[in-house]
Amino acid sequence: MNFKAFLFILFGIDFAYNIFYTDCINMIVRHSPRKDISNMISQEMNLKEQIHHHLFSDIVNGVYTPGSILHEKNLMEKYGVSRAPIREALIQLCSEGVLRNLPKRGYEVTEISAEEIQNIIRYRISLECGFMQQYGGYIDDALIEKLEQHNLNHQQRQGEGLTALEHWQDNIYFHLLLFSNYRNDYAYKRLQESMTTQTRFYAQKRSRQWHSPIFYDADGLHVAIVDYLKQKNYSMASNILKADIEDSTTM
Repeated sequence: MNFKAFLFILFGIDFAYNIFYTDCINMIVRHSPRKDISNMISQEMNLKEQIHHHLFSDIVNGVYTPGSILHEKNLMEKYGVSRAPIREALIQLCSEGVLRNLPKRGYEVTEISAEEIQNIIRYRISLECGFMQQYGGYIDDALIEKLEQHNLNHQQRQGEGLTALEHWQDNIYFHLLLFSNYRNDYAYKRLQESMTTQTRFYAQKRSRQWHSPIFYDADGLHVAIVDYLKQKNYSMASNILKADIEDSTTM
């Protein structure tokens, strides 16, 4: 799974909203003499999303470290676009807590503390394990098959050599795939946001090691979760899920 696919997993709901919004605009102006309006709006939105994801990727990959100041003018020159999509992308990143707006100075890359991450881990345990215990019975064979296939794919990729970032991406995919079964868009979005914040923290923590190979096998917990789901033992699956969320080797 490449980094673009990873970002799509994290921001899928936002993509869906933007696509829906653009379709509505297109429908409104379809019979208008000014058909270029919809194209202009669509292009502007696409630029904003592209810049948002480029900036987030650069922050995760350490191009912009905590404390770095981003300036609209510099980004306009870098991406060769107007101020509007740059500012919209920066405002979105501020709303997500990735940046902080400093009037007359620019946008500062925020730093995430270890305490914040511990709070997120506790929140994820309550969220994911709570849903498992309450709604585990809704997990069907089709989802279990997908989880098993993902575990097999990950083991194969790990044999070929994964970086810490790729390992973390696969870990996120497993948890989001498992949680998607509950069909609760609001809770799913909160889990996405939590793991996005963890991604940034681990990028800060690892710095240059983020793209270095890893030499351990941390697949056992995911395999055990799937095994207990097959047995419909949701209590044990929840216990293993808790241990997986707390597992420091995924960092």
